[in-house]
Amino acid sequence: MIMPSSKKKKKKKKMMKKKRKKRKKLVVIIKKKIFFHKCFTAVITALSIKHQIRKNSIELINVKDMKIEHLHHKNVFLWGKISHIECLLKMIIDFVKKS
Repeated sequence: MIMPSSKKKKKKKKMMKKKRKKRKKLVVIIKKKIFFHKCFTAVITALSIKHQIRKNSIELINVKDMKIEHLHHKNVFLWGKISHIECLLKMIIDFVKKS
């Protein structure tokens, strides 16, 4: 037989799980730049681009790597636009041929 207090505990656990799921993901926050022997590094808190870090921890990431990652995403975005434009041009050519 399940006691009423254990039911309350189960409900609390379910509510806590729902709250954890609803929390927003943390964003990369660059606090400051530090210069070491002509190398740029950034102090980053919260979640990094690829790795999950525990809360309140700090990780040093090379700024060049971040720029490369940003350019890669931009490149993928532009390739998507180009393919969309190609499809539109093909549709226009087909329409002109039919008319």
